[in-house]
Amino acid sequence: MLSFISTSTIFDKKIPKSIYDIKLNDIDGKNIDLRLYEGKYILFVNVASKCGFTRQYEELQHLYENYSEKLMI
Repeated sequence: MLSFISTSTIFDKKIPKSIYDIKLNDIDGKNIDLRLYEGKYILFVNVASKCGFTRQYEELQHLYENYSEKLMI
């Protein structure tokens, strides 16, 4: 006998309904509430924060300084 599981039963609990439901932590392990940035563009950058090769930070800082009203990095 075959039994079927509703995809809504599987996915309702595992897949976030929006980006604001995704659980993220900052570099210190503290929870980041993405709802604080609602209405802004969000740029996620995966960087080696504890690595000496962080030249990209200068450009990211420039983006943030110039577009922080509409952009969160």
